[in-house]
Amino acid sequence: AKINETFNKPLMSFYYSSDENKMVSDDDILQSMKKEQTVLQQQAFEEKNKGAAAAEKEAKYATAISKGDQALASQNYKAAKDAYNEALTIKSSEAYPKNKLLEIDKIIAENAEKEKLAKEKELNDKYNAAIQKADKALAAKDFTTAKAAYTEALTLKSNEQYPKDKLAEAEKALADANAAKEKEAAEKAKEAKYKAAIAKGDAAMAAKTYAAAKTAYNEALAVKPGEQYPQDKIAEAEKYDIIMQEPPVFVSGRVDITEKVIRVLNGGK
Repeated sequence: AKINETFNKPLMSFYYSSDENKMVSDDDILQSMKKEQTVLQQQAFEEKNKGAAAAEKEAKYATAISKGDQALASQNYKAAKDAYNEALTIKSSEAYPKNKLLEIDKIIAENAEKEKLAKEKELNDKYNAAIQKADKALAAKDFTTAKAAYTEALTLKSNEQYPKDKLAEAEKALADANAAKEKEAAEKAKEAKYKAAIAKGDAAMAAKTYAAAKTAYNEALAVKPGEQYPQDKIAEAEKYDIIMQEPPVFVSGRVDITEKVIRVLNGGK
Protein backbone atom coordinates (compact mmCIF):
# COMPACT_ATOMS: atom_id res chain seq x y z
CA ALA A 1 0.00 0.00 0.00
CA LYS A 2 2.84 2.33 0.90
CA ILE A 3 4.60 1.48 -2.37
CA ASN A 4 1.46 2.09 -4.41
CA GLU A 5 0.83 5.38 -2.64
CA THR A 6 4.37 6.49 -3.37
CA PHE A 7 4.39 5.54 -7.01
CA ASN A 8 0.95 7.11 -7.58
CA LYS A 9 2.50 10.46 -6.80
CA PRO A 10 3.84 12.49 -9.74
CA LEU A 11 7.55 12.17 -10.36
CA MET A 12 7.85 15.78 -11.50
CA SER A 13 5.88 18.93 -10.99
CA PHE A 14 6.11 22.15 -13.09
CA TYR A 15 4.79 25.64 -12.62
CA TYR A 16 4.92 28.78 -14.75
CA SER A 17 7.35 31.45 -13.60
CA SER A 18 6.24 34.91 -14.71
CA ASP A 19 9.64 36.21 -13.75
CA GLU A 20 11.38 33.81 -16.06
CA ASN A 21 8.46 33.64 -18.46
CA LYS A 22 8.73 29.85 -18.66
CA MET A 23 7.75 26.51 -17.05
CA VAL A 24 9.98 25.63 -14.05
CA SER A 25 10.32 22.22 -12.34
CA ASP A 26 9.42 21.92 -8.67
CA ASP A 27 12.63 20.48 -7.11
CA ASP A 28 11.05 20.01 -3.69
CA ILE A 29 8.66 17.40 -5.03
CA LEU A 30 11.50 15.59 -6.81
CA GLN A 31 13.65 15.42 -3.69
CA SER A 32 10.72 14.23 -1.59
CA MET A 33 10.03 11.50 -4.14
CA LYS A 34 13.68 10.36 -4.04
CA LYS A 35 13.66 10.19 -0.23
CA GLU A 36 10.52 8.06 -0.22
CA GLN A 37 12.06 5.71 -2.78
CA THR A 38 15.17 5.34 -0.63
CA VAL A 39 13.07 4.51 2.40
CA LEU A 40 11.10 1.94 0.43
CA GLN A 41 14.28 0.31 -0.87
CA GLN A 42 15.66 0.06 2.70
CA GLN A 43 12.43 -1.45 3.95
CA ALA A 44 12.44 -4.02 1.15
CA PHE A 45 16.02 -4.98 1.99
CA GLU A 46 15.19 -5.36 5.65
CA GLU A 47 12.11 -7.46 4.84
CA LYS A 48 14.21 -9.72 2.65
CA ASN A 49 16.87 -10.18 5.38
CA LYS A 50 14.17 -10.71 7.96
CA GLY A 51 12.66 -13.50 5.89
CA ALA A 52 16.08 -15.17 5.48
CA ALA A 53 16.73 -14.98 9.25
CA ALA A 54 13.30 -16.42 9.96
CA ALA A 55 13.93 -19.26 7.51
CA GLU A 56 17.31 -19.98 9.12
CA LYS A 57 15.73 -19.91 12.58
CA GLU A 58 12.99 -22.28 11.44
CA ALA A 59 15.57 -24.64 9.93
CA LYS A 60 17.61 -24.70 13.15
CA TYR A 61 14.45 -25.33 15.15
CA ALA A 62 13.34 -28.15 12.86
CA THR A 63 16.82 -29.73 13.04
CA ALA A 64 16.78 -29.63 16.86
CA ILE A 65 13.27 -31.13 16.97
CA SER A 66 14.25 -33.89 14.54
CA LYS A 67 17.33 -34.67 16.60
CA GLY A 68 15.22 -34.81 19.76
CA ASP A 69 12.59 -37.05 18.20
CA GLN A 70 15.21 -39.49 16.92
CA ALA A 71 16.95 -39.62 20.30
CA LEU A 72 13.63 -40.16 22.07
CA ALA A 73 12.73 -42.99 19.69
CA SER A 74 16.04 -44.71 20.51
CA GLN A 75 15.45 -44.09 24.25
CA ASN A 76 18.51 -41.86 24.51
CA TYR A 77 16.76 -39.55 26.93
CA LYS A 78 19.69 -37.30 27.77
CA ALA A 79 20.37 -36.53 24.11
CA ALA A 80 16.64 -36.01 23.51
CA LYS A 81 16.37 -33.53 26.39
CA ASP A 82 19.43 -31.65 25.17
CA ALA A 83 17.92 -31.39 21.68
CA TYR A 84 14.49 -30.23 22.88
CA ASN A 85 16.09 -27.66 25.16
CA GLU A 86 18.13 -26.47 22.18
CA ALA A 87 14.87 -26.09 20.23
CA LEU A 88 13.42 -24.00 23.06
CA THR A 89 16.40 -21.65 22.98
CA ILE A 90 15.50 -21.04 19.34
CA LYS A 91 11.72 -20.77 19.78
CA SER A 92 10.97 -20.45 23.47
CA SER A 93 7.19 -20.29 23.13
CA GLU A 94 6.76 -23.56 21.24
CA ALA A 95 4.65 -26.13 23.09
CA TYR A 96 5.94 -29.23 21.32
CA PRO A 97 9.45 -29.35 22.83
CA LYS A 98 8.02 -28.43 26.24
CA ASN A 99 5.58 -31.33 26.08
CA LYS A 100 8.33 -33.68 24.93
CA LEU A 101 10.52 -32.67 27.87
CA LEU A 102 7.63 -33.41 30.26
CA GLU A 103 7.13 -36.77 28.53
CA ILE A 104 10.82 -37.62 28.95
CA ASP A 105 10.82 -36.64 32.62
CA LYS A 106 7.81 -38.91 33.17
CA ILE A 107 9.52 -41.82 31.38
CA ILE A 108 12.72 -41.33 33.39
CA ALA A 109 10.74 -41.24 36.65
CA GLU A 110 8.82 -44.39 35.71
CA ASN A 111 12.01 -46.19 34.72
CA ALA A 112 13.65 -45.15 37.99
CA GLU A 113 10.69 -46.54 39.93
CA LYS A 114 10.80 -49.79 37.94
CA GLU A 115 14.53 -50.09 38.57
CA LYS A 116 14.01 -49.43 42.27
CA LEU A 117 11.30 -52.12 42.50
CA ALA A 118 13.47 -54.58 40.55
CA LYS A 119 16.39 -53.98 42.90
CA GLU A 120 14.13 -54.39 45.94
CA LYS A 121 12.80 -57.66 44.54
CA GLU A 122 16.32 -58.90 43.80
CA LEU A 123 17.39 -57.99 47.33
CA ASN A 124 14.35 -59.70 48.87
CA ASP A 125 14.89 -62.82 46.76
CA LYS A 126 18.53 -63.07 47.81
CA TYR A 127 17.66 -62.43 51.47
CA ASN A 128 14.87 -65.04 51.50
CA ALA A 129 17.12 -67.58 49.78
CA ALA A 130 19.84 -67.02 52.38
CA ILE A 131 17.33 -67.36 55.24
CA GLN A 132 15.88 -70.58 53.79
CA LYS A 133 19.35 -72.03 53.32
CA ALA A 134 20.32 -71.08 56.87
CA ASP A 135 17.14 -72.43 58.46
CA LYS A 136 17.53 -75.72 56.60
CA ALA A 137 21.18 -76.04 57.64
CA LEU A 138 20.35 -75.20 61.27
CA ALA A 139 17.62 -77.85 61.33
CA ALA A 140 20.15 -80.36 59.96
CA LYS A 141 22.65 -79.25 62.64
CA ASP A 142 25.04 -78.01 59.95
CA PHE A 143 25.95 -75.05 62.11
CA THR A 144 28.86 -73.80 60.00
CA THR A 145 26.69 -73.50 56.88
CA ALA A 146 23.89 -71.95 58.95
CA LYS A 147 26.26 -69.31 60.34
CA ALA A 148 27.53 -68.41 56.87
CA ALA A 149 23.99 -68.14 55.46
CA TYR A 150 22.65 -66.00 58.33
CA THR A 151 25.70 -63.74 57.98
CA GLU A 152 24.97 -63.42 54.26
CA ALA A 153 21.37 -62.48 55.06
CA LEU A 154 22.60 -59.76 57.43
CA THR A 155 24.90 -58.31 54.78
CA LEU A 156 21.80 -57.93 52.60
CA LYS A 157 19.50 -56.56 55.33
CA SER A 158 21.56 -55.47 58.32
CA ASN A 159 18.58 -54.24 60.35
CA GLU A 160 16.64 -57.51 60.32
CA GLN A 161 16.37 -59.06 63.80
CA TYR A 162 15.58 -62.63 62.74
CA PRO A 163 18.99 -63.48 61.22
CA LYS A 164 20.70 -61.81 64.19
CA ASP A 165 18.84 -64.05 66.65
CA LYS A 166 19.35 -67.17 64.54
CA LEU A 167 23.04 -66.39 64.03
CA ALA A 168 23.51 -66.20 67.79
CA GLU A 169 21.63 -69.49 68.12
CA ALA A 170 23.79 -71.14 65.45
CA GLU A 171 27.00 -69.83 67.03
CA LYS A 172 26.00 -71.20 70.45
CA ALA A 173 24.98 -74.54 68.93
CA LEU A 174 28.28 -74.72 67.04
CA ALA A 175 30.25 -73.89 70.19
CA ASP A 176 28.33 -76.56 72.14
CA ALA A 177 28.86 -79.09 69.36
CA ASN A 178 32.57 -78.35 69.22
CA ALA A 179 32.83 -78.62 72.98
CA ALA A 180 30.99 -81.95 72.88
CA LYS A 181 33.33 -83.21 70.14
CA GLU A 182 36.37 -82.11 72.10
CA LYS A 183 35.00 -83.80 75.20
CA GLU A 184 34.23 -86.97 73.26
CA ALA A 185 37.70 -86.92 71.71
CA ALA A 186 39.26 -86.43 75.14
CA GLU A 187 37.19 -89.29 76.57
CA LYS A 188 38.23 -91.54 73.68
CA ALA A 189 41.86 -90.61 74.17
CA LYS A 190 41.52 -91.21 77.90
CA GLU A 191 39.87 -94.58 77.31
CA ALA A 192 42.55 -95.57 74.79
CA LYS A 193 45.29 -94.57 77.20
CA TYR A 194 43.61 -96.48 80.02
CA LYS A 195 43.15 -99.62 77.94
CA ALA A 196 46.74 -99.43 76.70
CA ALA A 197 48.00 -99.23 80.30
CA ILE A 198 45.75 -102.16 81.36
CA ALA A 199 46.93 -104.23 78.38
CA LYS A 200 50.51 -103.43 79.27
CA GLY A 201 49.89 -104.40 82.91
CA ASP A 202 48.13 -107.63 81.96
CA ALA A 203 50.98 -108.56 79.64
CA ALA A 204 53.50 -107.89 82.39
CA MET A 205 51.48 -110.02 84.82
CA ALA A 206 51.43 -112.85 82.30
CA ALA A 207 55.18 -112.51 81.94
CA LYS A 208 55.50 -112.47 85.75
CA THR A 209 57.27 -109.07 85.62
CA TYR A 210 55.31 -107.77 88.55
CA ALA A 211 57.15 -104.49 89.06
CA ALA A 212 56.39 -103.55 85.44
CA ALA A 213 52.81 -104.71 85.92
CA LYS A 214 52.38 -102.46 88.94
CA THR A 215 53.82 -99.50 87.02
CA ALA A 216 51.36 -100.08 84.17
CA TYR A 217 48.39 -100.49 86.46
CA ASN A 218 49.37 -97.30 88.28
CA GLU A 219 49.40 -95.55 84.91
CA ALA A 220 45.88 -96.83 84.36
CA LEU A 221 44.82 -95.50 87.78
CA ALA A 222 46.34 -92.11 86.96
CA VAL A 223 44.01 -92.01 83.96
CA LYS A 224 40.97 -93.40 85.80
CA PRO A 225 41.56 -93.10 89.53
CA GLY A 226 38.30 -94.75 90.56
CA GLU A 227 38.63 -97.98 88.57
CA GLN A 228 38.67 -101.16 90.69
CA TYR A 229 40.36 -103.51 88.23
CA PRO A 230 43.83 -101.90 88.25
CA GLN A 231 43.67 -101.61 92.04
CA ASP A 232 42.99 -105.33 92.37
CA LYS A 233 45.72 -106.14 89.87
CA ILE A 234 48.23 -103.98 91.74
CA ALA A 235 47.45 -105.86 94.96
CA GLU A 236 47.83 -109.16 93.11
CA ALA A 237 51.12 -108.07 91.58
CA GLU A 238 52.44 -106.97 94.96
CA LYS A 239 51.65 -110.45 96.42
CA TYR A 240 53.47 -112.25 93.66
CA ASP A 241 56.32 -109.78 93.77
CA ILE A 242 56.87 -110.56 97.50
CA ILE A 243 56.73 -114.28 96.86
CA MET A 244 59.26 -113.97 94.07
CA GLN A 245 61.59 -111.94 96.26
CA GLU A 246 61.48 -114.43 99.28
CA PRO A 247 64.01 -117.26 98.77
CA PRO A 248 62.62 -120.80 99.30
CA VAL A 249 63.92 -123.03 102.12
CA PHE A 250 64.76 -126.66 101.37
CA VAL A 251 63.85 -129.07 104.22
CA SER A 252 64.22 -132.86 103.94
CA GLY A 253 64.26 -132.75 100.13
CA ARG A 254 61.26 -130.47 99.74
CA VAL A 255 60.64 -126.71 99.44
CA ASP A 256 59.54 -125.20 102.68
CA ILE A 257 57.45 -121.98 102.52
CA THR A 258 58.40 -119.28 104.96
CA GLU A 259 56.01 -117.78 107.40
CA LYS A 260 56.16 -114.44 105.52
CA VAL A 261 55.02 -116.03 102.27
CA ILE A 262 52.16 -117.76 104.03
CA ARG A 263 51.03 -114.42 105.44
CA VAL A 264 51.11 -112.88 101.94
CA LEU A 265 49.09 -115.72 100.49
CA ASN A 266 46.60 -115.38 103.34
CA GLY A 267 46.11 -111.68 102.65
CA GLY A 268 48.59 -110.53 105.26
CA LYS A 269 47.14 -112.55 108.16
